[in-house]
Amino acid sequence: MSYAVQNDGLGWRAVNGPDDVGPDETYTAMRPEDPETSNIPRSVTRAQGKAALITAGLWVGVVAFVDAIEDPTEQALARVALDDTAEWRRDSPFLATAAAALGLSETQLDDLFVTAAAIIL
Repeated sequence: MSYAVQNDGLGWRAVNGPDDVGPDETYTAMRPEDPETSNIPRSVTRAQGKAALITAGLWVGVVAFVDAIEDPTEQALARVALDDTAEWRRDSPFLATAAAALGLSETQLDDLFVTAAAIIL
């Protein structure tokens, strides 16, 4: 099952694939939480995310994951997601791929987002 999440974060719907996603939506393979019931942040700043990964001892693994991507275009896009975005979104396809490569569960990823959101730099 795949989902289209409204960019304003106020809703989502099931879709057959990325081609079914509208211009004001983001595609994700993970079932989104209902905004009213979730205490998991939908996004954190890049600095908060990096700080959470560093304190959890995961930063080196994330960098190694990106360095190991063989396709130059995919690696460049991963570096953009890791180093150039203003915020890290919980529904990011790169985030889901990196988390899976590190063996992180959905709960562990949610916990990292909660931790990151509480970090003030």
